[in-house]
Amino acid sequence: MAIPFLDVLRTWYDDYVAGGGRRNVRVEWHEDLRDGPKRAAWIVARGPNAAGQQTLWESGECETEAVGSPRVGEPHTILLRSRVLSDASLVALVADDLVDHLGDYSGT
Repeated sequence: MAIPFLDVLRTWYDDYVAGGGRRNVRVEWHEDLRDGPKRAAWIVARGPNAAGQQTLWESGECETEAVGSPRVGEPHTILLRSRVLSDASLVALVADDLVDHLGDYSGT
């Protein structure tokens, strides 16, 4: 039986929004509703000084990208990660990692 990765990410998002978010990071939900070989969903997260996106395919493939700068005029850092998740419990850990990474640039 396939792991419902997209459903798990949606649950993480719903819980995040219901909990009021954290670390001054706003998160938006997006989903590709087309029938195809690999459906996907993604979250777009924005903090005061950083932004990122995490895309998750129903196969468990996951890409995370983020860019941020602690202060205006300072160099930006870029985070790029690509991985294949093997377990549904990893979905929340990876999404939390993105929020925490962006929160590091918000001073909270």
